[in-house]
Amino acid sequence: MIGVITFKIKTKGKYTKDDKEEITYTSDVSASIDKGSIFITPSVKFAKKLSYDNDDYQSVFTSYEKFKQFVKESIEKNGETQIEDKESIISNLNFNINFIKNIFFQKKSTFKIKDDRYSVDSSTYIDGQYEINDIKMVVNDGADKTSINKSYTVHIELTLTPIPVISGIQFRIKTTKFKELEKKEKYDSMPDPAFMFITPSVKLTMNDLHYSYINGDYKKLLSSYQDFSALVDYIATKEEILDKRDPEYENKKKALLNNNIKVIKSIFFPDKSKYSYRNQNFVIVKSNYIDNDYQEKSYNDYKITDNYKALSNSYQTLSSKVKIIYIGNLELTFLDIPAGSEQPTQADFTRLSCSEKAKELENQFMYYFDVDLNLFEKPKQIIVKKSEYDKAKEKLEIENKKRKEEEEKKKEDIIRKNLEEKERFLYLKKRDDERKKKEEEELKKKQQSELKVGGKKKSKKVGLYKKNVSRKHIKK
Repeated sequence: MIGVITFKIKTKGKYTKDDKEEITYTSDVSASIDKGSIFITPSVKFAKKLSYDNDDYQSVFTSYEKFKQFVKESIEKNGETQIEDKESIISNLNFNINFIKNIFFQKKSTFKIKDDRYSVDSSTYIDGQYEINDIKMVVNDGADKTSINKSYTVHIELTLTPIPVISGIQFRIKTTKFKELEKKEKYDSMPDPAFMFITPSVKLTMNDLHYSYINGDYKKLLSSYQDFSALVDYIATKEEILDKRDPEYENKKKALLNNNIKVIKSIFFPDKSKYSYRNQNFVIVKSNYIDNDYQEKSYNDYKITDNYKALSNSYQTLSSKVKIIYIGNLELTFLDIPAGSEQPTQADFTRLSCSEKAKELENQFMYYFDVDLNLFEKPKQIIVKKSEYDKAKEKLEIENKKRKEEEEKKKEDIIRKNLEEKERFLYLKKRDDERKKKEEEELKKKQQSELKVGGKKKSKKVGLYKKNVSRKHIKK
């Protein structure tokens, strides 16, 4: 009695609500003849095979012929359950669902939601959380065809953590040649290396590069998919990974990309570094990147651009490792290096303006200390219109009124609680006093009763005593 199983999955995470829509999961690793089906049977409790690893099991559960052999071996070990034994059939089914769940959704395995990858932290199935449906399905059984007429829809819950995304970046450079009394000339060029890696999932800092990449060859690090992935995985162990399910995802993604582009810019285009273009050497006086000045392209769209076509074969191969490529725009100011010289003259540098010197100082602080001096950050001027002021005032009055009402309510609650406590105290005291009074009355009655009975005996003794005494007294 072989059927197919489909998982309906609810995902859990920091930004996932309880009413999250279920995701339908079917296997994508099986042979094409089985149409991505996962097979199951309630007729026997699955027997584990020590020689199998996870991939072996996935192959078994997604191939009808292999699954049939696995069922046969399980029957030899655990015995076949008769269909009339409903209780054992249900028990087998719950056990086998858990068995399959742990194969396809094991801890630390990768789970995809559309194009986004997540790591499975835990998976949960509650016994009985399934429905049985009648279907008509034909699968290949060797040279024959076999009909499948039962489908099991199983509800499970996964706790997921996002896996950091690795993307590509290429810079489009606008340059200004810095010379006195000369018009600014702008043109586009392509730096070397022409293709690098970036991530929109975690924040890159120079400190992370210092501690994680001992050689200090940061250009090589950012141009190697394997090394850069290792860096991102290291950062992900100590800071939160941006989750696409976060309501603030787009804003946070922009902030991370802006930061990471600036870090990469400081590595490849530091101030006073040399830059070559059309067989002419320059020194970068300053480099500038404006926040959000980048374009995002899918790999398929990027492949048809001139930027991609201008790449060497090795860089084109690198770009194929990612799904998203960002084109960042930089502005560089250059100084010519005189023919036969290694550096511009000191006089060339002294012609730099104060703002350019300040920018150089700020870049050096960012590079060596990972500190942003914000020397060029302008204060934001806020112009408030009367209508906005009135709205803000009305909102403030409502908030103040609400706060006062809450405070009054708290005071009333305190007074009410105190009164309740006082009433309870008086009630308990009254009850205690009545109990004591009743006990005293009962004790008094008991004493009076004892005295009444005991008084007669005593009076007799007293009388005898007095009688004897009186006789002695007479004799004397």
